[in-house]
Amino acid sequence: MSYLTAPLHPRAGLTLPSDTIVGIPAIAALNLASSLVDALEKKLKAGHSAKEEADGEDAAQDLFEDYNDVCTTQHSIDPATWAANRAKEGRKAELEETNATTQQRLEQFLQLAFVPKAKYVIEDAIKLHKETRPERAEDAAQRRNEDALLDFISHLSIIEGGFYLLKQ
Repeated sequence: MSYLTAPLHPRAGLTLPSDTIVGIPAIAALNLASSLVDALEKKLKAGHSAKEEADGEDAAQDLFEDYNDVCTTQHSIDPATWAANRAKEGRKAELEETNATTQQRLEQFLQLAFVPKAKYVIEDAIKLHKETRPERAEDAAQRRNEDALLDFISHLSIIEGGFYLLKQ
């Protein structure tokens, strides 16, 4: 199993000493981030035409800009899903983008803070996820683990130039 080791940064809202190392399951964090952004992309895509009919073209333009920000973030986290969504829209994607290895995806994931507006996309995606996930008392431990991954994903979208190592 691959783990990310990450010294925590004080701006991340975590109260641990600055030299603390935390082991995080890399593939689980990457897959969760991908599903978060994919869910937000689907929500925005579905709402675009309804917004245009209800509120006019200006409101739809704002939603379209948000959608483009989500697509940029999705391309960084999960290029295969991004390429598949482009193909559904009748647009082409480069072959390299559809065949990214897990290692390449993880390297891009660690650079999430450098993606324009990723911080806002990730915040919105996490908010949507927390609103839509089921509340079950028996899943308390699983929920805590998921919340820790959500916090780390949020941390990656905020902190530029953090020090992260991928241990296989």
